[in-house]
Amino acid sequence: KRISREVAATVAADAALYLLERRFVWGRWRDEANILDLVFARDDVLAALATQLREQATGPLATCLRNALRYPGIDQHLPQLAATAVQPSVRAVAYQCLIAGKATWTTGSEWAWIDKVYGLRRRIPKLETREIQRDRPAVDFVADGVHDRSPFVRKIVADGLITVRRQLPDEGPLVAHLANDKNAAVRSRADFLLRHPPSTDAPVDKP
Repeated sequence: KRISREVAATVAADAALYLLERRFVWGRWRDEANILDLVFARDDVLAALATQLREQATGPLATCLRNALRYPGIDQHLPQLAATAVQPSVRAVAYQCLIAGKATWTTGSEWAWIDKVYGLRRRIPKLETREIQRDRPAVDFVADGVHDRSPFVRKIVADGLITVRRQLPDEGPLVAHLANDKNAAVRSRADFLLRHPPSTDAPVDKP
């Protein structure tokens, strides 16, 4: 805690790529991991981390981004990550957040019953969610995402469109674009949208 403000941003960002996930895997510490938040929540560290997430081509970067969503300071970097990150999975996570207007991240795990009669249970991720700050409405990010070069990202964007369609003033051009996509999974989302038109009293999204 005493030296947390003195850690160089680039050094902290390098550590964050590993520690943001491992903090929930290592079982021998309790609240000690919370000291990491003093470092990783810094604006300069999040800027350096966003650069790493945007420029690197390998590694579990999407998982790192999801874990970094616990810090509101990462919100300002999401539009650039969605537009320019090298890894499609990073772009997909960024678009998910921007379209939905919220961020979800893992805070650990908990037991869930499969069958109480036979005492069967398994561990599932424990999640937290918060609203994110964005300066444009969801429709703008959908319009950008449907032109992404990765079919995986376009599918995630199409899923997002299904979720927030009631917030959009006019989904027609976006659905038409998706209906002509080269990827079958993307076209299937467009087919769903066409077969299930929205109600006429849909509210308009605001930034």
